[in-house]
Amino acid sequence: MQPETTSAPETLGRRIARLRQERGHSQRDLAKALFVTRQAVSNWERDQTLPDLETLRAIAAFLEVDLNTLCGSAPAAGRRRRPGPRRWRKVAGAGVLALALVLLGVSRLTAPAPEAAPIPSASPPPEEVLPTVSSAPRCSSDLRDENKVRRLMAVDIPRVTQDGWFTTDDDTADLLVADLAALPQDPGPIPLTDALETDFHLFARQYQLSLLPGCQDGHFARWEEALNWIWCAPLRYRHPHGDALSADYVDQAVALWFGDAAYTHGAAGDYSYSHGQYQPAPTPGEPSAFLLRSLERREDGSLQAVLDRFTEDGRYQTGSLTLLLHLADGQIVFDEVRHEALV
Repeated sequence: MQPETTSAPETLGRRIARLRQERGHSQRDLAKALFVTRQAVSNWERDQTLPDLETLRAIAAFLEVDLNTLCGSAPAAGRRRRPGPRRWRKVAGAGVLALALVLLGVSRLTAPAPEAAPIPSASPPPEEVLPTVSSAPRCSSDLRDENKVRRLMAVDIPRVTQDGWFTTDDDTADLLVADLAALPQDPGPIPLTDALETDFHLFARQYQLSLLPGCQDGHFARWEEALNWIWCAPLRYRHPHGDALSADYVDQAVALWFGDAAYTHGAAGDYSYSHGQYQPAPTPGEPSAFLLRSLERREDGSLQAVLDRFTEDGRYQTGSLTLLLHLADGQIVFDEVRHEALV
């Protein structure tokens, strides 16, 4: 007689995949409904990462099941438990304690009132100490911002492998371009949606907008910043740099992202230049999170986006980023970039 084999318990990821497939949805359908990338859904279903409680509720609503069914835990049927000897001892002890408190209250009512203590003489108030000015980033005053940052930072973003290809087919620039192309053309403020906030944040993370060079009136504030961003950011057309950054590659990047911005090749800061090659000395940026604060259509048809910059945990706002941009042939082009730091 062969022993009975017990199947392994169904994990949360397998349950999400099963319920999704039973309802005829693809991973992309679920990702689009939750404003996350398809890779994030794939990681959940392969039990590589776990969605937070807010996301679990959204998944359950999309799959039309309750949270208990999604998490594989059914509520236990209520049963009245007969009190055992220990429970009776606890009840009796509580009764004795209550009686003692009643007697203590009666004794306090019948006891003579104590003499009033003399009122101390008034003393001058202590000298006010003014807070010192600190250059540390200020704490976010809105807990919703902190929670939103933590949720967005949990979403995976595409990364570039050594051969220059993205690890997923969800390039955040393409997602954001699709959002911006669908916006109304009338000048004025544009209502913010979850999709806009999510895609702006993911785009800012993947393309390291914390390093984006300042640019105004078609000129870069510092050429070194432009070189550093081109070297560090995983641009969509990126190929392995090797040990140098070619002037041709820089020309391609500037034309794609900044249009007709004016510049002259040459050494800048720690970037030396010789024979059409830059020898890099990259300065990585600090990990940051960005929340879209406002979006507006200007009279000339371009868009102005203001993003608040936070630390990774969302507790501190460190500055803001203002972008003037437009779309050209399915590509985001920056007309103006302004960074503002909080002190």
